[in-house]
Amino acid sequence: MTKNVYKVDLSSTDKEGGFSCPSCGIKIDPKDENKEIYEVVEVKMRGDVEHSAIIDCRKCGSEIELEFS
Repeated sequence: MTKNVYKVDLSSTDKEGGFSCPSCGIKIDPKDENKEIYEVVEVKMRGDVEHSAIIDCRKCGSEIELEFS
């Protein structure tokens, strides 16, 4: 099965950094750390600066790259 892959820019998140999964619409809230809704699987770096985070949506299985810059 092929994963849906999306890119979300940090500027499109709400004040607390939350956003909806582009595929299923579930709210991905950085304050929710129980890994039932999503999991951060990788943080990509450019040198010593965080560039993006790869997030797996647990509801639909999509992969979301949250771009910081």
